[in-house]
This record gives sequence, C-alpha cells and structure tokens, in this order.
Amino acid sequence: FNNADVVTTITVLERRLTPCLPAADETTAFAVLKQPLDALKNEEIKGEIADTLVLRKQLVNDNLSIIVRQHGDIERLEELGLEWPALFADLEWLNDVAPHLVPTRDYFVINRGERRGWDPMFYPESGHGIEPQYLRPVLKTPRSITGLIASPDATAFCCSRHIGELAANGHLGALTWIRRFEQGVNKTGKPLAEVLARSGYHWYEMRDDTTADLVAFMNYDERIFIAKLRERSFVNQRLIRLTRRSQDVDTELCHALLNSILGIFYIEAMGFGRGLAALDLSSNKLSSGFRMLDPVVITAAQRQQILNDFAPLLTRRVLPALAEIDQADRIRFDSTVLAAYGLERYYDSIKRAFCNLYRIRRTVKQ
Repeated sequence: FNNADVVTTITVLERRLTPCLPAADETTAFAVLKQPLDALKNEEIKGEIADTLVLRKQLVNDNLSIIVRQHGDIERLEELGLEWPALFADLEWLNDVAPHLVPTRDYFVINRGERRGWDPMFYPESGHGIEPQYLRPVLKTPRSITGLIASPDATAFCCSRHIGELAANGHLGALTWIRRFEQGVNKTGKPLAEVLARSGYHWYEMRDDTTADLVAFMNYDERIFIAKLRERSFVNQRLIRLTRRSQDVDTELCHALLNSILGIFYIEAMGFGRGLAALDLSSNKLSSGFRMLDPVVITAAQRQQILNDFAPLLTRRVLPALAEIDQADRIRFDSTVLAAYGLERYYDSIKRAFCNLYRIRRTVKQ
C-alpha cells in the first residue's frame, strides 16, 4: 500500500470445527504478492490469486508466490530459530543443512551492550578533565562501523569508586565531573541521582565489564554483517555484543562463519521489517535463535582456506547486501565455507532464500 512505509501483512484465519491445538498436518499458506495492488487487474485478483489462496495451493509466478507449510514443519523451523517472516521463502534446503548447525550461544554470550541512560554524563566530550584511569574506549554508534573490523569510536566515563575515596585520593577531575551532574535532572524533571540509581552500583557508575569480541546491530538496514572488534572492547547499548565463552573459542573462524551466506541469511530470517524497512532484532532473539555452522568439525586445512578467502573481505567496506553477495571475493569465500561442510550444492538455494526475504523487507523503499 502506498500510504504506509511498512510491509503490509494480511492474516486470513479459518475457524476450526472444534477448539483444539493445530494438528501436525494442518496447513498454512504463506503468500507473497509480487506486484503492487494497483498494478493488477481486478480479474487477476478475483481469479487466479483469490482462487489459489482459498485453495492453499503451492504456486510461483510473476504475480504471486505461495508456499504451503504443515504445522509440524512450522514448529521445526521455529525450533531452528526462524521467525515467521522467514517462512515466506523456500526453505527446503534447510533440512539438509540443519545437522551442521549449532546455536551461536554455545560459543558466545549474546547480550545488549551497556545501557546507563544519560549519555552526556557517561560519554563525555573533550575538555572534561577526568583522570585517565576512569576513561575507557567504547564502540558507541553503529554508524561508525563500515567494515567487518571495528574500532572504538568514543570515550566512556567508568568510575566504581566512592566519591569520598575520589576526594581522599585527589582525583578531582572525576569528582568534579560527578558533582556537575549530581543536582541535574532528566528530560522529565526527575533528579539524575534518582533515575540512574541501580542496585549494587553508585548512581554515577557505569562498569566496563560488558566487553565484546563481535558486535551485531539491533536494526539492520541495507548491510547485513557481524563486525569483529580489533581488540575486545566495551560497547554501547545501541549494539548487541557477542563475547566468547572461553579462550578456546576460535573467534576468527567464528567471525568468518557468521558472515557467510548462511550467517547473513540467519540474521535476516530472525527479524522482521519495521517502519522504513529496518530489520528489527534483539539480543534475546539472537541469543535464542542464531545458528552457525559448527566451527569444531572442520579440518585445520579447511579452516585455513576459509580464513584465506575471508581475508580480502576484511580490508574493504561492506556493501549493501544484494551487491555484496555478488562480489567475486564474496562468492569465492561463500563457496569455500559451504564446501568445507559438503554443502556447496545448496549455495544457490540459500542465496535465493536470503535475497527473497531481503527484497520483501526492502520493498517499502522501492
């Protein structure tokens, strides 16, 4: 519809004869109208499109794509972490790929970056006078991440000492900074010392232990990727952090696998389109649903080949997704990853599913 900047979804329900849970063979048709409504003739809508929807028949043509799924299949796809928007794509290939997948949370703690609520205090501008020991580099804004390797883009104020201890040690820069906000109020007039209070914290305290090895975005747009921090760093609430669970986690290999064609398919398939085509994700969704190719089952030689073919991607900007996946270095990398797992024959199917979901989400900007 031309008057809305969202993908329009219409749900048509059919009453069961008796109230009950859906049977495993009960079917749901997932239909995508591939043409604008005003570009279709009334007889097309009333004829083939309406008839096919009512009969729940599988169909793909220039006007319409319909995939009919049994309830048991829908449950299986949900167990693999996919959200319902993903069910509009052909996912038959996933049956054979699924045995090679593991939850990403097996290797990484996935959570939102540090959230404290008053940026002017916790992310000071230059000229603040705070002692260096209370300052930490932080990755604050998604806009500063243009490639697969990211670096901190701001400075955070992190002080866990009592104000009496600061005074006793002569740390007047940090003390003066805290005093500057002590009598301040937020935008609704409530005292900052009250609204920033948190159990076990000083009201002015932001800890720097929410460090990340990899970062994801909460609202992807055109570019779909997972960035690796040049060094493990503190990250802001605008980002989702992935922190390896142990020193044994092969972060470099995992970074590569998460950015493969299968990895970016999963990112797209776990979200849904918000206004203006933003992909809505959350740390909870990523933690519960994100799957990746198992990094521990391949040989040392396969690992090295994957990293060799991933290296050129690390040195350039990430392009909008449909252009990115057609780059020669990207095709070589994706082919190498899938070949390591014996899945190369599914490359076209995975790519097609990703592109279909991406295009559906992005139609509101066309």
